[in-house]
Amino acid sequence: MFFAALMLSASLLGHLPKLPHSITLPFTTPVQTAGDWRLKVRADRFNGEVSCEVKSDFAQVRRHTVIFQLGRATNTSDADVRINDGPALKVRDIRMDNLRDGFSGRAGPIENPTRGEVGLPITLVAGADHVLVRPQRGKKPYRRFEIAGLTEILAK
Repeated sequence: MFFAALMLSASLLGHLPKLPHSITLPFTTPVQTAGDWRLKVRADRFNGEVSCEVKSDFAQVRRHTVIFQLGRATNTSDADVRINDGPALKVRDIRMDNLRDGFSGRAGPIENPTRGEVGLPITLVAGADHVLVRPQRGKKPYRRFEIAGLTEILAK
């Protein structure tokens, strides 16, 4: 996950961060923050593999995908999203990009949206200030997620 985030941040910002050669494993970095986002980097004490966790109170990043939580009982099968007040996009049209990136949801395929998750590729939301999600037509109007700071935290 760390390397995926590293490569994503490199592609978004055009460079790779340089790590000091004197790092000894195992280590855990202090939690870094940007906006509502938190980044925790740690190494496995057994094999030394490095991983990272990027999340907020309402979302998390897994496999190049930002997973927004709308509540377990929310069905998002017909959800629409708007990024920075742009045009409405159907989540079902975005799912194929998620599947190509290997994201399949916490408890099964993303085609089973009854767990209240909406996954959007990082490339779609990078640099945005907010995302509006309307779970279903005719239901709750929408939920607004403030995501400013996501691109910054991925660059750390």
